[in-house]
Amino acid sequence: MKQETAEEEEEEEEKEEKEEEEEKEEKEEKRRKRRGKRPLRKRRKRRKRRRKRRKRRKNRQRRKRRKRRKRRQRKKRRKRRKRRKRRKRRKRRKRRKGGRGGRGERGGRGGRGRRGRRGGRGERGGRGERGGSGGRGGSGGRGERGEEEEEEEEDEEEEEEEEEAEEEEEKEEEEEEEEGEEAEEEGEKEEAEEKEEKEEEEEEEEAEEKEEEEEEEEEEEEEEGEEAERKRRKRRKRRKRSHLLTSTSLPPPCSFKGLPRDSDAAQLIYPSRLCQLGGGDMHATQKGQPGLDLLELPADACCELPSARGAPP
Repeated sequence: MKQETAEEEEEEEEKEEKEEEEEKEEKEEKRRKRRGKRPLRKRRKRRKRRRKRRKRRKNRQRRKRRKRRKRRQRKKRRKRRKRRKRRKRRKRRKRRKGGRGGRGERGGRGGRGRRGRRGGRGERGGRGERGGSGGRGGSGGRGERGEEEEEEEEDEEEEEEEEEAEEEEEKEEEEEEEEGEEAEEEGEKEEAEEKEEKEEEEEEEEAEEKEEEEEEEEEEEEEEGEEAERKRRKRRKRRKRSHLLTSTSLPPPCSFKGLPRDSDAAQLIYPSRLCQLGGGDMHATQKGQPGLDLLELPADACCELPSARGAPP
């Protein structure tokens, strides 16, 4: 009888173990599939976030570069405008002053005459209408002078004009040189700014990579933590199940009262809790002795027996 029950128990245990293994495999497969999908979704989300971040950064840099370019263009336009105005002012002043030496309209450009700003005597470019005051013509002044004197004066005027033209050219050359130097400085500044921008971009990319690595590590840790938690839960379940069958932490033998008075059923439900006649503070199975049927005990004997833990019932 006992051998049959032991064999049945073994078969049932084997069946249970097989079922547990199958369940475990199914759960593992489901988890693998789920885990396969979850990281895929996470990776996609992460890639999306990364793309958005990169796009925002590039747009920000593009806006900065555009702003800087526009600022430089405005600066150059202002300088060109100032230069043009300066040249115009200088020319206007010279036209009005009539050359050098501070003699009003006489000397240099030769007055207004009847031909507007170009002077009075056409191609000779002298001092207004001949025989006049050197201004607008008319009576008075030096009258008609000798040809030699006139030629000398014209030579002097031409020399003065040439000197003025040379001075103007020198000034313009100096301005151009200054502009060239400024342009070089601006170019150097731009290069330095571009370098700084590149360095900033590289630093941002490195920071992003670090963040991604940290996120991945955190995810791995989370997964490991989940795995450990699952294992702990499984161990706990297994322990509980084994307690129901073999553990000494079950309630004391007096709880056998409510069981059916059938020894097979009692052995199947609590195979290791069959008490030993004559008392004793350990299980019969723990001592290595065969357990006795509950049928052989009187109805209230179980409460009188000591507990499995050795404490009084």
